[in-house]
This record gives sequence, C-alpha cells and structure tokens, in this order.
Amino acid sequence: MNIYFACSITGGREFEPVYRIITAALLSDGHVVPTAHLGDSNVKVFEGQVDPREIFERDTAWIRGCQALVAEISTPSHGVGYEVGYALSLGKPVLCLYRKGQPISKT
Repeated sequence: MNIYFACSITGGREFEPVYRIITAALLSDGHVVPTAHLGDSNVKVFEGQVDPREIFERDTAWIRGCQALVAEISTPSHGVGYEVGYALSLGKPVLCLYRKGQPISKT
C-alpha cells in the first residue's frame, strides 16, 4: 500500500525518534512511504533547499497518489493539518497518532 506519512518539520522535532519508528514499521511491512525521509534528522536542511511551491506540488501529488495517510500529530503543525484535510477531501482514509497525555487541537 502507498501510505503518505505526515509529521511536524518546522514546528518542532521532539518526536523525531517516533517518526523514524513509524516510517520504519510501515516500510518493513512492505508499504511504500514517499515521505519516509521526514523521520531523518537532516530533513529541515533537505527540505529547506527546495522551493516551497515545489514542496506543495510534490506533497499534494503524493497525497493524491496514496491509498492512506498516517499523521503523527503530537506537535501542532499547520502543514500536517492541511495534509490531513486535503486527504480527507479526497476520500482517503486517515489515521492520526499522538502521544498519550499530549494536548492536541480539538479542531
């Protein structure tokens, strides 16, 4: 299955080890995860070299092409919120994960 993984990049990286665990688990189960690189420690440097418009076009194309979206939402992120909403508008199944006890947005 092609699964888009969403997580905070610029809003905070305190859950980066969790991002790596999630993407590694998905990949080891045989899924295609075009955003697996989001768990890497150098993702901000890598993504910072790409024009924001290109990132938007790339990521929305990946969401259109995926069969499901998995989002780690423990760290608030406008980008992740947009990606979740976009996937839902396309009728994609979405699974939002967060650390127990972590306050999350209700909307």
